[in-house]
Amino acid sequence: MAESVDAADLKSVVRKDVRVQVPPWAPIKSPELKEFNLNLNRLDFYLKWESRFASLYDVESSINLEDWSVLEGGIPSQGDITETSDELPNGFDRIFFRIKEKR
Repeated sequence: MAESVDAADLKSVVRKDVRVQVPPWAPIKSPELKEFNLNLNRLDFYLKWESRFASLYDVESSINLEDWSVLEGGIPSQGDITETSDELPNGFDRIFFRIKEKR
């Protein structure tokens, strides 16, 4: 049976000189998208999101919100904000993007 975990265990906090680290299995909050541009004339996109120092990110796309493909993988954090641009995949009527932080 899985052990119960208190929400306080999932945050990195400092209390009385004791530091509690985020467990490696704890969920990561999705990065917040700050800017998005889609240029259908040039068939490219630009994304800008909040990021954390020393993290890596994958930009994924989907045409149905079920099957996802990595467009760009292992993008290193650029500090508090990270940005990237790339060509769009071919042959879509609609497209969705998501950014995933890697550990």
